[in-house]
Amino acid sequence: MYIDASKIRKILKNYPEITYDILKRIPKETVAGRQVIILNLKGINGLNVIAPVQLDVKKVI
Repeated sequence: MYIDASKIRKILKNYPEITYDILKRIPKETVAGRQVIILNLKGINGLNVIAPVQLDVKKVI
């Protein structure tokens, strides 16, 4: 997993409730084989909308 250093700085600056220690846990908290999609949406009040999505893809043979 790779997170650009500039993104980490932006997160630490704009979201004081997210500490560097929490960011370091992200790779440990992921689940093997699971894909997560991050959406970049804002509500009408300007706040970010967080919507984790897990794809349920089945192969048809």
